[in-house]
Amino acid sequence: MLINCIAYENGQRLAQLEPPDISDYLGRPNGFVWVALKEAAEAR
Repeated sequence: MLINCIAYENGQRLAQLEPPDISDYLGRPNGFVWVALKEAAEAR
């Protein structure tokens, strides 16, 4: 279950994301995307 997903760049919070928007932020320099999951399971 997805708890939240946040984009950061240069230590600053940019936006709370929906799963389809994650790829828009992955290539940004000095950035990362935090994805918090609860009860994550291995894909089968």
